[in-house]
Amino acid sequence: MTYGWFHSDVPTGQLGAGANGFNRNIQNAAVNLIWNPVSKVAIGLEYMYGWRYLAKAVTTGGEMEGNASRLQLGMQYFF
Repeated sequence: MTYGWFHSDVPTGQLGAGANGFNRNIQNAAVNLIWNPVSKVAIGLEYMYGWRYLAKAVTTGGEMEGNASRLQLGMQYFF
């Protein structure tokens, strides 16, 4: 299991419209599981989820946000 966090104080008041699109806050988390059903096979499954908030100029109103998730599957056979 992992977790990451990033925060930036984007000076929207000083940058004005130039602040649009800067990352203000990013967070992500992941959890994974590895299973060995038999001695020569490994199966891994990982789920990741992340969300972020973008800075927006005060004149255009508030912040923008979004999120995304991803599922990965991996298999390995040992010779």
